[in-house]
Order: sequence, then structure tokens, then C-alpha cells
Amino acid sequence: MRMTVLITAALFALTTAPAAARDSEVFILGALHGLHEKEDSFSYEALGQVIRAIKPDVILLEVTPEELAGKIETKGRPEYPKVIWPMLASGGPTAIAMEAAQPLYGELTGDAGKRWGAFAKQHPAESAALTRYGESTTDVLLVRWKSVADTQDEATDALGRARNRLNAALVAGSDAGQMRWDAVMVDAAKTAIAANPGKRVLVLGSYRNRYMFVDELSRLRGVTLVDMRNWLEANGFGSRSLKPVGT
Repeated sequence: MRMTVLITAALFALTTAPAAARDSEVFILGALHGLHEKEDSFSYEALGQVIRAIKPDVILLEVTPEELAGKIETKGRPEYPKVIWPMLASGGPTAIAMEAAQPLYGELTGDAGKRWGAFAKQHPAESAALTRYGESTTDVLLVRWKSVADTQDEATDALGRARNRLNAALVAGSDAGQMRWDAVMVDAAKTAIAANPGKRVLVLGSYRNRYMFVDELSRLRGVTLVDMRNWLEANGFGSRSLKPVGT
């Protein structure tokens, strides 16, 4: 009799215990900005298709709170007026801005502008070489990419990381400014993810800084970080179409 009571109590405890919290599912997607117009496999239309396929509950955007509130033009990021703003207008996911609001935005961009301006003036040859490097990197990526999935691969992330390190090595003080800029966005992403437990969250960054979000957000507890390239391939957005040399 005692054993029966104990078993019954144990079964009751199991059936009435709260369900374990489900991890937030986090996707980190690097937009191509103006290169969406040059990369046929990842057009602006394809960007919208990927986002709709992910079906995020929350989308974190590389814009300022002011840009998000006003749905205004975003310099250097044409994907927002072309894709994101219309999507949000039609009842899309909850949108959260990751970039700094004013006056911090002005402080950070002003400092960066002064440093890069001084670099170009004092070291014109180095500045020109860095510009050529950026252009050649873009050319290499456009040759490398054969599908949406390719744009989210380790090679693309590695080039973004290398470009950031070269900037830091050449332009005095730019590393500290970049770290402050990145920290604002990462903190905004972490706050949003924590505030939406168990939700599907899309971080829409850039092909140039996707690696940074992966590095920082992969360490979060209660988060399942989706392998973006593998997910894209599994969901019909490309395959590894470049064969290794010698095959």
C-alpha cells in the first residue's frame, strides 16, 4: 500500500511539474546591402523570401531607433526601404533596433569620421591601398558566392574578420570605436533575446559583421544558435556548388 502511494505521488509530481523552458532559436543572417543588386542568387526578393521562411517572432535590425520609428532611408543599407520596411508595414515580426540612439550615435560616428579622415589625409598611400583591398575583397566574394547559403559561410565570415583587423591595425584608435559600436548592438541583441524566451529570433546584420554576432551570441545560455548556412541549404536556398580543386 505504501509503495502504491509513493508511486502515485511520484507520477502526480511528474505530470504537474512545469515544462522545461524552451531555448530561444536564434538565426544570424548577414545582408549584402548594395551587393544584393550584383549577387543574382541573393537578390532583395530572395532576402525577403529567406526572412519569411525563417518566420521570426522577433527581428533585430542594424538600424537606429530613429530609423526604425520613422521607416526612413538607411544610408548604405538599401535592403531596409526595399525589403524590411514594407514587410513590417504588412504586419511582420516584432522589430527591435540594435544601433545606438542619439546622442551616442552622433558621438560614435563623429569620432570614427575624424579618425578615418585623419588617416586618409596623413597616410594617403595606405588609405588608397585599404580601399583597393576592400574592393578586391568584394570582387572575390562575388565570384565565390553561388547561392544564398554561400553568403553565410565561413569564408565570408573570415574575410569580414580580416577586414576588421586590418582596419584596426592601420587606423589608430579605430578598434576601440568599433568595439564600442559592436558592444551597443550585441547588448541590444542580448537584451531582446532575454526578453523573448523560447521565441524565434532573427538577427539581421551584415555579411561584414555576421561573425561578430556569432562569436558573441553563441555563448548565451538558453539559446540554440542555428547554423545559418546549413539551414539555408536544408530549406532550398542553395548548395555547396563549388567543387574542391582536383575533384
